[in-house]
This record gives sequence, structure tokens and C-alpha cells, in this order.
Amino acid sequence: MARSRFSRNLEQQSKKQLIISIVSILIILFLILKYGIYAIEGIGNLTLGFKSEKQDSTIEKVIEVIPPPTINEIPKAINTNTLDISGKAFIEKGVIELFLNDKSYHEKKISAGGFSFSKIALSEGENVIKVRQIIGNKESRFSKEYKIVYEKEPPKIENITPVNDANFNKGDQEIEVSGKTDPNNQVTVNGYRATIDGEGNFSYYLRLNDGDNTITIEATSLTGLKTKEEKKVKYNP
Repeated sequence: MARSRFSRNLEQQSKKQLIISIVSILIILFLILKYGIYAIEGIGNLTLGFKSEKQDSTIEKVIEVIPPPTINEIPKAINTNTLDISGKAFIEKGVIELFLNDKSYHEKKISAGGFSFSKIALSEGENVIKVRQIIGNKESRFSKEYKIVYEKEPPKIENITPVNDANFNKGDQEIEVSGKTDPNNQVTVNGYRATIDGEGNFSYYLRLNDGDNTITIEATSLTGLKTKEEKKVKYNP
């Protein structure tokens, strides 16, 4: 009799375990179908609060890849030593980190999907600006890089030929006017645009008039600063 009661209890316990196992499997299958791989991570900690926890986890996974922010167009060169920039973020969370010349410069919170930085201190010459977005411990890729030149002084014109007071004879009525400046500058010779290479070497072939000639060479920077040089030469036909 006692043995029969024991058998019934064992049978009932087995049925309960089977039912629990079936229910657990059904719940796991439901979660896998609904939440995919994210549900698998928490199977070992299955509780009544499992569903809401996994939804939060899914949201975090969705923003694991943060789109890089964008910077609004900025000038290629300026003649003041500070710059204001603005831009847009695709996820309105976290902060925007500004990099100036590959060094972290400042961070700003995102507001209404945008961001702005005021009075960025530039170094003389070329400056490189880029940004990225940070949400928690996750970082986006960098935005497009912008290069901006801060010009403090007017452009230089060096190594000019011909030299001042040079004399040319009949066979040299057309001469080469050449020199060196910054490759970003524009150079004109007597109002005509000279060719300039990637190292700043410029040249222009000028036809001389009989007698005295004035050669005016003018370099103009990206910001509009100008430098002018004049050479006096003589042509004797």
C-alpha cells in the first residue's frame, strides 16, 4: 500500500516536471521567434520579468551601430583665428565629440537633433576638423573631415624671375615669368592668370613691348588677402 502511494506521488511529480518543461520550451520558442538572437542570451535567467528586460536589451542592440554625425559646410580658409561650426546627429542621444587636428577638443550635448561649437581656436595654417557621436560607452565612426586654412599674413611671392632691371634682346621678346607661392593661392601676371603646380611654383609666358616694361605679379589667397610685386625690364629689338 505504501509502495503504491509512493508510485503515485512519483508519477504526479514526473507529470509536473513534464508540464513545467513543456511550458518553458514554449516560452523559449516564443521569445526566440519574437526577439531572435537577443532572447537566447537570457535563457538561463528566465523569470516573469524576462520579457521587459529583453526588450530593453533589444533597443540597446539596435543603437549599437551609431551613424556618424554630419557637419554643415564650412569655408576652406579664413583670416580670423576662431571658427563656429554646427551639424546634425541621426540619433538624439548622447554627446558630440569634436576633434581638432586629430586631438579631442570639446564635447557638446545634442539638442533637437543638432549640435554647435563656438569660437574653436585655430592654429595658423591648415586645420583638420571632424566629429563623432558617443552614446554610453559606444562611439560612432568619424564624420567627414574638413580642412580649413587660417591665414594670418598676406601670401608670399618668392624666387621671382626675371630680376628687376633685366635687359632682353631681339630673340627674347617672349619671356617666362616665374616664382613660388603657396599652392592654394591664385597668381596673375599683368592681369593674366599664371599656371601653378602642387608645390606652389607658378609661371606665365609674357610677350614684351619695345623699350621699358613693367611686370606686375599678384598673388591672392583663399581668404582674399593679396600681395603684389613689380619688376621693371627692358626689351631692345
